[in-house]
Amino acid sequence: MPVKSFVCLATPFAVLSLAANAAAQWTVTNLHPAGAVQSGAWTVNAGQQGGWAVVDGVVVACLWSGSAASWTSLHPSDMSASQIKCLIAAQQAGYVDVGFGEPHAALWSGTSSWIDLNPAFASASEIVAIAGGQQVGTTQLFGNSHASLWTGSAASWIDLKPAGIAYSGANATNGSQQGGWVLLSGTSLASMWSGSAESWVSLHPSGATGSTIMAMSDTKQAGSVEWGGPSHACIWSGTPESCVDLHPPVAAESSARAISGDTQAGYTVVDDVIRAAAWIGTPESWIDLHALLPADFSSSQATGAWTGPAGISICGWGFNQSTGHQEALLWTLPNCTADFNHDGFVNGDDYDAFASLFESADLGADINHDSFVNGDDYDAFASAFEAGC
Repeated sequence: MPVKSFVCLATPFAVLSLAANAAAQWTVTNLHPAGAVQSGAWTVNAGQQGGWAVVDGVVVACLWSGSAASWTSLHPSDMSASQIKCLIAAQQAGYVDVGFGEPHAALWSGTSSWIDLNPAFASASEIVAIAGGQQVGTTQLFGNSHASLWTGSAASWIDLKPAGIAYSGANATNGSQQGGWVLLSGTSLASMWSGSAESWVSLHPSGATGSTIMAMSDTKQAGSVEWGGPSHACIWSGTPESCVDLHPPVAAESSARAISGDTQAGYTVVDDVIRAAAWIGTPESWIDLHALLPADFSSSQATGAWTGPAGISICGWGFNQSTGHQEALLWTLPNCTADFNHDGFVNGDDYDAFASLFESADLGADINHDSFVNGDDYDAFASAFEAGC
């Protein structure tokens, strides 16, 4: 990696135009299919979302492309239930229930035809993350849960459960590493692997009473940590001591369930309400996505995130009191360099967020994407800030 360099901010915020207040706004799309009783979106990748819906009394795997009307079922007609838990551009993964309580890890390629990845002798399995040709999840063997890794077939299954550990699970992959948890002496430990049981390392922070990894990017891990009480949303950079607590002070509980680029998504519990949430690496960056929903929604949570040239997409679901349904939801924010904290506005908060990363030479301030943090990035941000969105 190139050596990061930076210069101290020499231009005060007051010099920048205070007129830069027009920004791209967050929008919310209800993905709930017509005729469905319940629905939820687990995952988002570019312009696609994956999840499930209850249709005619059956839980069916669903694929959307940004609207409720775009809903497509990938449910195998002769099976009792199915869900999409994760997706990439050309593949979807999750589970297919082959016999009322016998879920098998499943891999699709855009149609209801699927590949059964359930290992021999396993009573159940499911995939919850996919990247770089890898699929990860959990397999039930002889009453114990095993963190599991596949590369496209049942025969490719690798048991990630470390020796001496009774229970484990994998929730994330970036294509080369896997993240999840192991249960050791009654304590859940945030864990990471590099393709084998022997590669297991613990990311459990010192003093914590429980932790787990729920999602991964190339360089970060996201999940939750307990310090003798309710869970706190956290991110790591590959070591236990790198753990950053994202928990907002007003929240009673929080958890990060997804990560993409510099964006994390999950939920907070505020005033006894479960609220979909997003962050960009600090507790101060917390975005209350639930506040963007119509008043009919009494609770919500975010489970998937995607960042790309077009902007940010976050999916999940909420409970609509008017319909009595849990309904799949999609939050989107068009790309806007000046809206650095992704709250839908351009103001001093964006400058503060950029300045904090710039001063510490964090690559999150690499506005021009040249792998350096220096005056060129400050100039690029200042120009974007002046222009607004």
